[in-house]
Amino acid sequence: SETVETIFGLRRAASGSVALCGKPFVARTPRDAIRAGIGLVPEDRRGQGIVPDLSVRENLLLAHLGDHAGAGLGYSARTDAVRRLLALLDLPERRLLDANMLTFSGGMQQKVILARWLVLSPKLLLLDEPTRGVDIGTRSSIYALLRRIAAEGVACVVVSSDFEELLGLADRIVVLSDGVSVTDIPSRLVDIEKLAMFAAPRSSAERTH
Repeated sequence: SETVETIFGLRRAASGSVALCGKPFVARTPRDAIRAGIGLVPEDRRGQGIVPDLSVRENLLLAHLGDHAGAGLGYSARTDAVRRLLALLDLPERRLLDANMLTFSGGMQQKVILARWLVLSPKLLLLDEPTRGVDIGTRSSIYALLRRIAAEGVACVVVSSDFEELLGLADRIVVLSDGVSVTDIPSRLVDIEKLAMFAAPRSSAERTH
């Protein structure tokens, strides 16, 4: 979580560097990241992902405001993209003006947060526990969506404690344990047992590492 928040400009990096599309990149603020084509779906959906008292439409277009420059809100420029995404995510358009996001299920809230970034056509999407607390149907639709946008060229970084999820989604897996990168490996070369071994606290698995 701390790693993706740092890439997105929510935290200051203590060390290291980031390259985006082969060029050095530093996000001093989330707006820097948004304008560079980076989106973040946070782990805490209710605390970090939505503004409960805003309508669905306003929540959906929050990232647009970070990217928008000029007078006004500029919502009209995104109308067609919003409609396409609502159809793709099976979100009913009639509920766009609902006044409170908390009337939606957790899965529907997560779809709105995903759509928020997709409306901007990002280069990189950072997802922290993207299927936590959603039903099986929503989980499957999120997986299908991530595979689709990855096939279209969007880089997806998924942070997850669900090993089955990682093995089913990821091309490459990096394991961080006690703040250190323990392994960086193609997912086809590992299974759940090996991932559990890599993810064990380094102090209790020194010989393995």
